[in-house]
Amino acid sequence: MSENKNINSSKATKKKFFKKGLGSFTLSIIAIAAVVAVNIFAVKLPAKYNSVDISDQKLYTLTERTLAILEKLNEDVTLYYISKDNSTDDILAKTLKQYEAHCSHIKLEYKDPELNPTFTEKYTSDALANNSIIVEYGENYKIINNADMYSTNYDYNTGQEYVTAFDGEGIITSAIAQLATGNMPFAYFLVGHDELQIGDDLRKALVKENLGVNELNLVTVDQVPSDCRVLFIAGPAKDLSAEDLKKIEDYMATGGNVITVSYYDTSEMPNYKKLLEDYAIGVRDGVIFEGDTSRYMAQNPIYIIPEINNSDFTAELVGGTNYVMTPRAFPLVNNDKDDDEFYVVELLSTSDQAYLKTDLENMETYEKTENDESGTFNVALSSTKTSDDVTSNLIAISSEGITDPSVNSAVAGGNYNFIMSIVSKLVEHETIISIPEKSITYNSVPISSDKVIFWRNITMFIVPIVFILAGGIVWLRRRKR
Repeated sequence: MSENKNINSSKATKKKFFKKGLGSFTLSIIAIAAVVAVNIFAVKLPAKYNSVDISDQKLYTLTERTLAILEKLNEDVTLYYISKDNSTDDILAKTLKQYEAHCSHIKLEYKDPELNPTFTEKYTSDALANNSIIVEYGENYKIINNADMYSTNYDYNTGQEYVTAFDGEGIITSAIAQLATGNMPFAYFLVGHDELQIGDDLRKALVKENLGVNELNLVTVDQVPSDCRVLFIAGPAKDLSAEDLKKIEDYMATGGNVITVSYYDTSEMPNYKKLLEDYAIGVRDGVIFEGDTSRYMAQNPIYIIPEINNSDFTAELVGGTNYVMTPRAFPLVNNDKDDDEFYVVELLSTSDQAYLKTDLENMETYEKTENDESGTFNVALSSTKTSDDVTSNLIAISSEGITDPSVNSAVAGGNYNFIMSIVSKLVEHETIISIPEKSITYNSVPISSDKVIFWRNITMFIVPIVFILAGGIVWLRRRKR
């Protein structure tokens, strides 16, 4: 009898376990089916819903400025992604999907050049690099090479170039806005006077502002082109001819805008100086040295980090972590007579501890001497002239180094940000795009000379002393035990 009870009890237990096992198995099947169903549903969702951007720089997230441009589209735009199979650019591919997901007028198509070898021939006779883009709007189009969507830097220690930032969103959005409006103003760089060579990064920044970029030799034309929105005169080593000056003056009389970047020696350039003087801006001989150690870099007082003063041109840069460096700058003088014709604004200025050295050939020290004038000096001025209801602008910057790519890198892009802030205000058209590139590496932080000395003393002296004292205290306590 006892044996039968044990058998029945064993059967009941097995039956109970079987039911529990069957229930668990059923729940597992349901859970797996639910997960599969959710994944299938998620794949069908637009890219803006089925992915989460956890990158620090939001590499795969479109900015509010791009979304505002897309919202205004009323015609279809096709983005042709030229990419060989299994060799797509992950950052670019995810960014393009966001465009299609956020705007019904955006259509993304992949074109494998090996499967469609003749597709690009109607757009260009050149072979396109892999992962390039063709933006097509009606009968108009714009080609964006993959290399243009990335910023690079060169490591002189390893001899290798490496990618530092992704600029695809800014360039693609600019192309869409430009094609949609049909508006293509130009920035011209004056040539013919041994001007500075302008780097690719500054050119790309101008293109992002929906500006075409061209060179202009005034000897070959009768006038500054009518589509010129900004004329750059970048560090001429030779003076303007009287004819060149007249053409620039005629251009400005119609409401033109000029940005000048000057070499510190303008003593033999009377026509160039006259252009500035006609806009109430004077120049002085010599080179400025900064006396405040927190306001220069590389422990060199001519590598000035000037104060960015608040103005219409610099409002977005004031009060943040933006730095500008102006090597070998000379003083600019505000000659505004407080009349209604000119409005001169100080954009960049030194500290009141700066000093001026004028006899550079016989200079024996970087330190201030009793013959050196000291005080605050202007290194960038803007002058707005209004005459007969026509407004023109001249921006004068007294450091040719402000356009140097290596100087710009030393302040984490601050010099070009300063220039582009001015350009944005001068151009000021509806399709202006200013989307910052997204860093793929850690940004360098500019550190002034006094901070370098401070942290060097902390790491070399204070920290070791603290550890020695702490160790001594521990040793004494253990010894007393």
